[in-house]
Amino acid sequence: MLTIYNIKDKIGYPPPNIIRPKGYYKIDENVKYELEENWKKYKRILGDTERIEKKNDNTYYNMFHILGVKEFREGGKYYKFIETLKKKYGYDDCIERSESEFNNNLVIYLKGINDGKWNTKTKTSKELGSHGKYLSQVHKKYGNVFIGVKELIGFPNPRVIRYHKYYDNIDNCKYEITENIKRLGYLPSRNDLRRPPLLGNNSISGVYQKYGVKEFQKGGIFYEVIMESLKLYGSI
Repeated sequence: MLTIYNIKDKIGYPPPNIIRPKGYYKIDENVKYELEENWKKYKRILGDTERIEKKNDNTYYNMFHILGVKEFREGGKYYKFIETLKKKYGYDDCIERSESEFNNNLVIYLKGINDGKWNTKTKTSKELGSHGKYLSQVHKKYGNVFIGVKELIGFPNPRVIRYHKYYDNIDNCKYEITENIKRLGYLPSRNDLRRPPLLGNNSISGVYQKYGVKEFQKGGIFYEVIMESLKLYGSI
């Protein structure tokens, strides 16, 4: 009966469908051998989904399952060897390039929302194609569009809807007051917000609506932050 070692000696690299014996991946030289043979083919470590989808065409799946993914990442036992493979055979960074392009497009998507180029219900655009994957990633990573814009772009334009119960948080309200004073140079009154150019172009109205004008006046919960913001960005 031919074993992996017979095939290796007489024929060459045993294909992935040849079962590696028990304890095979506990031997460093075997792991390095498999890494090198796979690297010749792919010029990279396959991603999680790829390792499963191409299970019969590589030995990454079994190696990672037995030894753990960490051993192949930076700081892991085989990381330095992988770096030598990059130098020896080259490196296909298609995954990194794809992820970088996606992340760049994610910023374009959120900037488009913030600039009013499209809203969250828009399905497609010439620049990005389908928006669905970007919206789902924003929700997955940040929880909602508002936080995504805030993290990647800066202060969300008033047209970006504040999430449910946003104004229940006092710190969020103080943030809105400060950013609007920074943007306008003054604190708009409630009447200012009821007519152009601030009608529909502000995000303090939610604070007024939730807490009332009295909380903006001396002794109110927002008085101090208003004074501090006016000193920094406006005039008192």
